[in-house]
Amino acid sequence: MSASEPGAEKDDRTTDALELFFDLVFVFAMSQVTQLMLAEGSWLGLARGALALTAVWWTWVCYAWLTNTTSDARVAARILTLAAMAAMLVAAIALPDAFAARALVFAVAFLCVRLVHLVLLVLETGHSREQRSAAIHLMPSLLAGPCLVLLAAFLGAPYRELVWILAALIDLGGPLVVGFGGLRVLPRYFVDRHGLIIIIALGETIVQVGTGATRDLSQPGVLTAVILAVLIAGQLWWSYFALTDAAQARLTVACADKWRGSVGAMWRPVN
Repeated sequence: MSASEPGAEKDDRTTDALELFFDLVFVFAMSQVTQLMLAEGSWLGLARGALALTAVWWTWVCYAWLTNTTSDARVAARILTLAAMAAMLVAAIALPDAFAARALVFAVAFLCVRLVHLVLLVLETGHSREQRSAAIHLMPSLLAGPCLVLLAAFLGAPYRELVWILAALIDLGGPLVVGFGGLRVLPRYFVDRHGLIIIIALGETIVQVGTGATRDLSQPGVLTAVILAVLIAGQLWWSYFALTDAAQARLTVACADKWRGSVGAMWRPVN
């Protein structure tokens, strides 16, 4: 149902406190990707970091789509959301060793996060036959990726990395093949949710820089690095919120009545 059709849901939702709380775990997981790449210190480490970031980011996108589609704040949904947070925290702690000693721990926790998402998707789309049908069609691709990551935990290099690549392709490509017809989009909420996780990530960057520089701030090199870090973070904030964010909001609102989003700025028409 489009925003311009009679009976369409008014697009006046904003990100609530539980969603912000939930996003903190994912920002921490994204910051752990840096530790994974630093531990390897090679092109292989960079590739592994890209695969891990893809897995974490797409999982967050799945939850953002869930809360975009539904706004139910029942106790059961809150408990399941907190359970997903706990599983994601375990996955985040294990992430720097997700291709080594803690591969199985990461894979099991990651699979649990996705399973909770699927349970929530079924529960929260049950009131709409159209949305329930769309959710059922998406489930195989949403579950296949984490199952492949679990399989990869029992393999060694380079097979582990190849299975991760296959998992990423299924995660990202599956919904594009199946389609998003039936899932509604609230453009202002969707843009707001993405903007908030960006600001949380930038805030986490400032915290990490401040923590790392506490003991050595008297050194000129450290002081210079702190100033540069703030300037870089400020430039990222400026480029997203002063330029991209406003334009994206206008675009998504203008196209909401005839387009569905897939990820961020990727859109496809609804037949």
